[in-house]
Order: sequence, then structure tokens, then C-alpha cells
Amino acid sequence: MVHRMIIFTFILAILITMSACFNNERKEERVVCGIKVENCHYNIGKVDTYSGTNLSKHFCYMLYNTTNQTIQFDSVEVSCNCLSVEHSPKFINAYSNDSVVGNINLQGLKGSFSRSLYVNLGTGDVMLLRVVGVVD
Repeated sequence: MVHRMIIFTFILAILITMSACFNNERKEERVVCGIKVENCHYNIGKVDTYSGTNLSKHFCYMLYNTTNQTIQFDSVEVSCNCLSVEHSPKFINAYSNDSVVGNINLQGLKGSFSRSLYVNLGTGDVMLLRVVGVVD
């Protein structure tokens, strides 16, 4: 019985370790001038263009103000016309949050891609966010 328990524990440990290898989310926390984003890479995953699926995908980044001051946002710029921003904050009050929300149009994209958003803060600093994925 003890021998079976050891084998079961060993197999469970291997499965837990392997499951981390299959996580395709690249998580990277970023903090710029007190504004924190928990995952600056939004992974839309793999999109099959032959399945007739919608080629416009939604993305959302939650931004947290970790300071005791209101932080101003000047603009959000995009790296290409395939990105559009629907909502971005003008200000985030102290210890509050808001989001940058938009869409990416995958029409014409093939293979792995990475597109950038540049969040321009009122301090002159820039926070880089990326939308990544694969189009078949």
C-alpha cells in the first residue's frame, strides 16, 4: 500500500510539472510610473481562418494605479491599422483601476504575430502592451 502511494505521488508530481509546460500564456507584470498591468501580453491564442470564425478579436488590459496620486493618460497609440482602441482612461485616481479595451482585425495576418500598443502617460513615460497569437 505504501509503495502504491509513493508511485501515485510521483506520477501526480510529474503531471503537475508537465501542465505548466502547456500554458501558452506569457505572463509578465509591468509597472510604469505607478501604473501596473498584470499581463502586458494579451494572447488571443490560435485562430483558424478556414473555420469561418470572426477575424476580429477583443482584448482588454486592466491598469492599476498603485500610487496615492491621480495619474493622467495622454493617449494610446497602435503599431498598425489592424488594432483599434475602444476605451482608454484619461485619468486613474489613486489606488483605482481602469482598462484599455480594443479589437484586433486578423484579416490578412498569417502565422505568429505580435502587435503593440503604446500607452502614453502624462509624465512622458510610455507603457508597452502587446497582442500576440497565431493565425492559420
